[in-house]
Amino acid sequence: MLLDKDGNFLMQIDEHAEVEGSIDPLIAQTLASDGYVETFRATDLRPGKQKALIYSQRMLDPKTHAVVGMLCLCFDFETEMHGIFESHRDLDERSNMLLLDSENRVIASADPLWVPVGAIITVNPDGSTRLFMFGGRKYLIQTFGAEGYQGYMGPPGWQGQVMVPVEVAFMEDGDQSSMSLAPSVAEGLLSHAETFPPPLYKIMQAAETIQRVVWNGQVMTAGKGDNLLQLKSVLEQISETGNRSNQLFSQSIANLYETVLSSSLRGTEFMSHLLVDLLDRNLYERANDCRWWALTPVLRNALAAPVQTDAMVRDITGILTYINSLYTVYTRIFVYDTSGRIIAGTHLAQKGEDRAMVGTSIGPVTLQSVMALAGEQDYHVTPFAPTPLYDALPTYVYHAAIRHPDNPKTIVGGIGIVFDAAPEFSAMLHGGLNGKAGTTAFFINRLGHIIASTDPSRPVGTLLDIDPVVLKQKNGHSTSTITVHDGRYASMGCTVTNGYREFKVSDGYQEDVIAVVFESFGEVRERAPSGNKTAATLEPSSAEWGNRQFATCFIDGNLYALPAEQVLEALPGSNLLPMTMGGFEGRIGMLAYGNDNEEKKII
Repeated sequence: MLLDKDGNFLMQIDEHAEVEGSIDPLIAQTLASDGYVETFRATDLRPGKQKALIYSQRMLDPKTHAVVGMLCLCFDFETEMHGIFESHRDLDERSNMLLLDSENRVIASADPLWVPVGAIITVNPDGSTRLFMFGGRKYLIQTFGAEGYQGYMGPPGWQGQVMVPVEVAFMEDGDQSSMSLAPSVAEGLLSHAETFPPPLYKIMQAAETIQRVVWNGQVMTAGKGDNLLQLKSVLEQISETGNRSNQLFSQSIANLYETVLSSSLRGTEFMSHLLVDLLDRNLYERANDCRWWALTPVLRNALAAPVQTDAMVRDITGILTYINSLYTVYTRIFVYDTSGRIIAGTHLAQKGEDRAMVGTSIGPVTLQSVMALAGEQDYHVTPFAPTPLYDALPTYVYHAAIRHPDNPKTIVGGIGIVFDAAPEFSAMLHGGLNGKAGTTAFFINRLGHIIASTDPSRPVGTLLDIDPVVLKQKNGHSTSTITVHDGRYASMGCTVTNGYREFKVSDGYQEDVIAVVFESFGEVRERAPSGNKTAATLEPSSAEWGNRQFATCFIDGNLYALPAEQVLEALPGSNLLPMTMGGFEGRIGMLAYGNDNEEKKII
């Protein structure tokens, strides 16, 4: 909306808004402010809306610099929030996503029937793991404030929140993430559950100690006559109880770890989805910027002139420098004539070199593409590749045609904006990961070449070793799986960009990017089946066996047996001391053997 100093409407995009003027206090506030004013409340500028998000800036006369009016940008808040919720809310709808103001009041809700707009909500900004009550239900809650982007922190006090009712948070959803894996991978992956969680693992260790004590008791009673039958019965009962306890806690750990794996798969997939959404929304603005600035009257008049004078070049450079100082996502903004020769530009990355590029030319392929743009809504983007405009590093350069002020069909030059890809993409990836330990993220193209990376060992331009199926996913499609990455088990989430609004959707521009996120679980382990999962039977070959008893054990999955009367005792392997002296070939270590009341023997 364009308003004069008295609040009268001069022009607006929304042709259906029945508004002729405004007496809202934000008009006086804006006219008196040097910078922009941000407003979120009910206002007569947007009748019929409970609240409107408006950014307003006063406008000055170009010659006298007197205040002559103001420009208002009215954000389509409801539509944008609906799109964010639809894109990122969990498919099972177990949780609700909320946007809150500084007073913890809901200003947007993914499910208004669940948590209505306007409600004062319980928050958890400290990340506490305790349960919170709201509306008679217990919830797991997480609340975050804005971290800011390019120095902009958003409306003061706004917060994002997710709420999950505890009764549905851990419902079985049938996601058996590791069941489709190869047995060796599943076994190796679950081996990392042995210390998760520590209390259960300690109980398992105690159960294994009981099993060893029972085994020793059975060995000691072997062949000792019938008077020890009662002791044998007791030992068998203890053994059976120990086995059941061991199986119970082993299964509990496995089930909990399955939950961890499923949560990780959902998390990596969600993060990859978030990353491509951030990418599309960010680059959408880049496509807008070049087209917007191509409409600048000073640029159009100067390039339409037969000769660009030094005064014109200074004016152009001043405007570009001012724009670049506000839009720091660009390392360089430049304009060129119909021959592709750069006549003015900025280079904020290296001070004192603003004119270093003047006189050079853009590539013929790029120039041909810009000169062929049909209208003001069209733009051209160079492929992600090294360019002299970005110190020979890879990036995107966005171009728009500058048109004659009196004849828009005539192109008189072009404008190029050089996206500062390295820090901007890095900020997106690190922001999406939010400091999660053991996690790395990448942007790659359809060929698997890395566009951005949080892994120093895999720089931009290198090839990411990834399943070709991932590279062929459809736009907007997300997947997650358990894989092996860098010799470690990891959950991997992948999402292909799907565009934003018309960007990469209906504007003719096609540049697919895939976000890939890995969360590591631990190194790959070669695991043979454990003893409690192996069954074996000793079949007597002749009557000579009689009633002989054997002490049996599993070694590397194979069953071994020794005559019970020749076995003294089983000792914990942790007590084994390695051999440090030479001359002991074939021996793995020493054990101290004997009761506490007698002198120890070294075996």
